[in-house]
Amino acid sequence: MTVYILIFFAALFVSLAGTPLVRQSAVHLGVVDVPSARKVHASPMPLLGGAAVYLGFVLALLLFRDVLTLPGHLEQLGGILGGATIVALFGFWDDSRGKSMRPLVKLVGQLLAVTVLIASGIRVEFLRYPIPNLLITVLWVVGITNALNFLDNMDGLSSGIAAVAAAFFFLLATTNGQILVASLSAALLGATLGFLRYNLTLRPGNQASIFLAIRGRSSWASCWRRWGSSCALRTWTSLPG
Repeated sequence: MTVYILIFFAALFVSLAGTPLVRQSAVHLGVVDVPSARKVHASPMPLLGGAAVYLGFVLALLLFRDVLTLPGHLEQLGGILGGATIVALFGFWDDSRGKSMRPLVKLVGQLLAVTVLIASGIRVEFLRYPIPNLLITVLWVVGITNALNFLDNMDGLSSGIAAVAAAFFFLLATTNGQILVASLSAALLGATLGFLRYNLTLRPGNQASIFLAIRGRSSWASCWRRWGSSCALRTWTSLPG
């Protein structure tokens, strides 16, 4: 349990410290969401908040990677981090363009991430034949990815849901002795909570100062969810055992 606490606080610290730096970088690079008649913010809002979640999630896991070197874990961890990285790169590309990426291009990025996950051994395995299992894996990951994206229309909503889900995944994983899933859950929970400090409107006059923005986050949330967070969250239910 001690190592899970350390992973959680490492991700929390990196996300808390990294979000202001990401916010400044987004403003410097011009990666902002411009106000319009359909939006509630009155001034340009920095994007790329998902980058802080991604960094907190990944760095916390890398710091304590020795815990995740049990047989089979390292390969699956590599697949999850690889998928999250692909989604994060596509998200950064999307956010920095100044206009929305074509849906087909987003889908290609999501399918690439799913391919990495499947290649690392992460897939649904409750059916008798492999092809239906692969199809359900693809539909699950792509579907949850886009569902979280569509939810991201209110301050803290998508990140908050990812944090709640990560907390319950952590409880289930520790109960069942799933070390990898528990570690991923602790990292995602810490990273999303650190980001929520800057993404929630807690009271009048204390508005959100950055948007999550990176499309297709998850796992992860988000792994992440989110991306990066965000990919991990979307694949844990398909991890064997």
